[in-house]
Amino acid sequence: MLKRILLKLFQGTLSVFILILAGFVIYLITLPQPVLKIPYNLSHAVVFTGGAGRINLALDILTKNPNTKIIISGIHRQTSLADITAGYDLTPQQLNQIALDYTAQTTRQNVTFIKQWSKQYGVKEIGIITSAYHVPRVKLLVRLLAPELTVTLLPVRLPTTSSFFLREYVKLLATPWLE
Repeated sequence: MLKRILLKLFQGTLSVFILILAGFVIYLITLPQPVLKIPYNLSHAVVFTGGAGRINLALDILTKNPNTKIIISGIHRQTSLADITAGYDLTPQQLNQIALDYTAQTTRQNVTFIKQWSKQYGVKEIGIITSAYHVPRVKLLVRLLAPELTVTLLPVRLPTTSSFFLREYVKLLATPWLE
C-alpha cells in the first residue's frame, strides 16, 4: 500500500515537472525577436527600465519623431533627465516630451502607473519598450490590469544567460498571484 502511494506521488511529481519543463521550452521558442523596424509613428511610448537598450530605443524613437511622448517608468530616484539623455543631441522641445516615473519598482507597478497615466491623459494606445524575455509577463499584466489599453510591444535584445530566462519564466508563472 505504501509503495503504491509513493509511486503515485512520484508519478504526479514527475508529471508536474514535465509540464513545467514543456512550458519553459514553449516560453523560450515563442519569445519575440528584438524590434528591427522601429515604429516612429507612435504618439506615446513607455520604457520599463531594468535592461540594456530600452532607453536607447525610446530616445531613438524620439529623435526620429519629436512629437512622441516618452515615459520612462521605474527609474532610480537619483537619476536625472540629463543622466538619461547624455550623449543625445535633443532639442528643448524633445526634452519636454520625456516624463520620468520614479515610483514604479516592479513590472506590476509599471503597468499600474501606465494605466493611471493613460487614463489621466486620455491615451488609448501606447508602445511599451522592454526586453524580449520580459514581453510575455508584460502582456499578461496588461491583459490583467489594463485591458482597455491597446499596446504595441517593442522588445529589445535578448540576454545571453540561461539563468536569466529561467528566472523570468518563474516570475511569469507566479504573475497572477503576486502583487
